[in-house]
Amino acid sequence: MARLEITEAEIVAWTPQFQQITEWFAQLQELDLDGVEPAIRAGQAENFFREDTPVVFEGREGLLGSVPVEDGYLKVPKVLPSDD
Repeated sequence: MARLEITEAEIVAWTPQFQQITEWFAQLQELDLDGVEPAIRAGQAENFFREDTPVVFEGREGLLGSVPVEDGYLKVPKVLPSDD
């Protein structure tokens, strides 16, 4: 942030806003959170994820038959530059 170029007008306009944000954080520091479990996100009491059950993909042979194979491995385009 030290490299940000902020005009004097922006400093004047933003100072009260930053002071308000700092006051809000100070209010949060005053809360008694003893016994409150940390949460990653709101509404985490429910499990929204489905069960992770393996499923056999029936079209595997057809899918693999449509891609090039070299020495037993799928041949894909290079995505990283070579060091040559």
